[in-house]
Amino acid sequence: MGNAILDQGYFQNILSVFERPISASFLVKYTRFLLKPDKLIILDLPPDDVSRRIEGRGYAARERFDREYFGKWLEVVKMNNKIFLENLDKLGMDYNIIDARRSADDICREILSGLRT
Repeated sequence: MGNAILDQGYFQNILSVFERPISASFLVKYTRFLLKPDKLIILDLPPDDVSRRIEGRGYAARERFDREYFGKWLEVVKMNNKIFLENLDKLGMDYNIIDARRSADDICREILSGLRT
């Protein structure tokens, strides 16, 4: 196959695996241990939209923990996402950020277009 899209979800772990906010320097060190994709495609979605999609889906990671823990953890995920996006240029990989508020077809077209360049 000439091109393949692999969902390398471990980059998502940068945002959600930690229970405390990470620093930019820790982020850079942590990603040195991860296999780097040829191109990292980031589907960017505002936190309120993420919350609505989680509600629509009916479940979320760590939702079975108590409400206070879960709320604090979601705030940490938001903070880590901000740190991640602000420091992408320091991670040494090709990436493309895509606005995920659009239709699946539009997102797919943009991903495929970005892979051809």
